[in-house]
Amino acid sequence: MAESIRPVAGVDYPSRLAELRSWFPADADCVDYLDWLRWPDGFACPGCGAGRGWLGGDGRRRCQGGGCP
Repeated sequence: MAESIRPVAGVDYPSRLAELRSWFPADADCVDYLDWLRWPDGFACPGCGAGRGWLGGDGRRRCQGGGCP
């Protein structure tokens, strides 16, 4: 069984409030980082795998593949 890789504070995510503020001065910066964590190669719909999508007003990604609700 492969050993799981654990995130490292200060490397993979901020470990203190001061680091959090310096990494993410605006909410959009944090959203971009979270998007990158989930889709390092770009957005892929979890339902159909389409690589096209947009950011909805509620902050969630929406599929443009046509086959997803």
